[in-house]
Amino acid sequence: MLAAACGGDGDEDSKASPEAEWSDHVSLDVSTGNLVPGKSTALQVATGNSSRSITRVPLELSFRTVGLALPRESALKVEYRDADDAPWKRLALSVRSGALRGSVPVNVPHGTVRRFWRITPGFEPDGILQTLKVSGSLGGRGQVVHSVWEQPLPAATVLPGREGGESAPL
Repeated sequence: MLAAACGGDGDEDSKASPEAEWSDHVSLDVSTGNLVPGKSTALQVATGNSSRSITRVPLELSFRTVGLALPRESALKVEYRDADDAPWKRLALSVRSGALRGSVPVNVPHGTVRRFWRITPGFEPDGILQTLKVSGSLGGRGQVVHSVWEQPLPAATVLPGREGGESAPL
């Protein structure tokens, strides 16, 4: 769904520009299940790297709804883990520029790595239908690695206040 170029690993020996040497990408795949208050929905972030390992690169995710800003940090609970048997860790979210944003340092090794995320909405029962959009960036100031991607997710829908709603399996 999403892809962007990034590259390099920040070491002193690397003199070439990231665009000249490396062909790396970050992609984000989101399940199409409805987001229902109190039920989690799977989110998958996959990184592919054809060059040397990149360590401790900040990955920031931004969550925004169509028509309305997410009102508070408790509107979404976002958790992640790097393996099936690893414990879930909560992504700290803050409200900035009308969106919920959270950042976590990640390692981007050679090859493809799938990271497992889940989102649990906490909207009020009388909320209205909203569509969720996710954007994000890998890299940051002072990093050799830097790429930015943004893509609406047309199939991810928030259905506040519905009982017995569908959600994607984890």
